[in-house]
Amino acid sequence: MTIGVVLVLAIWMALSAAYGQEAALNWKHLTVEQQQLLKGFEKEWAHLGTQRQNQLLRGANRWSEMSPDQKGSAQARFQRWKQFSPTQRARIREQYQVYREMQPEDQRRVRENFERFQDLSPERQEQIRGGWGQLSPNQRKQPQRRMEAWRPVSPERRQRRMDSLQQRTPQQRQQKQRRLKEGSGNGGNQSRNSTGNSRKQGGVN
Repeated sequence: MTIGVVLVLAIWMALSAAYGQEAALNWKHLTVEQQQLLKGFEKEWAHLGTQRQNQLLRGANRWSEMSPDQKGSAQARFQRWKQFSPTQRARIREQYQVYREMQPEDQRRVRENFERFQDLSPERQEQIRGGWGQLSPNQRKQPQRRMEAWRPVSPERRQRRMDSLQQRTPQQRQQKQRRLKEGSGNGGNQSRNSTGNSRKQGGVN
């Protein structure tokens, strides 16, 4: 892999690191390995600013600690990132900001779901991505809304709920979803009927 790809990967992976107010670093104080990975920034290093310097260093350190398999996965993710449109990249950054604001337990659950997604076959992953791309903006916000509604629930109740969901068969989960949709539809009809009856009664009086 070329140094250029490594550098961009370092920048991209640094987005997942917490931003800090650390002191600016002189290029000469970097390790030999850091200088090799960040060679493309040597001439402008002193003018990058403290935050940008530390972002690059965290990315370089993260890359150095990766195994060959992890580096291969990171390179594949970067190749996908390059194919995203500016709108898609902006949406991903927004989603990452939402993730940073989550409670630690919610972040752990998101990571576990992502790991399960990574274990799926490439075909299944593509199906899921395709389905997500067809959702409306309002539909895409529904998981975030459910997460916000989930936060006030106690950890014990969350665990009981998760255990109950895991014990259900796929057929039972589909039936539950259908009942929820039907209930939502009936509720809307009942609400409209109630409003209509109220108007009629008001007219009679």
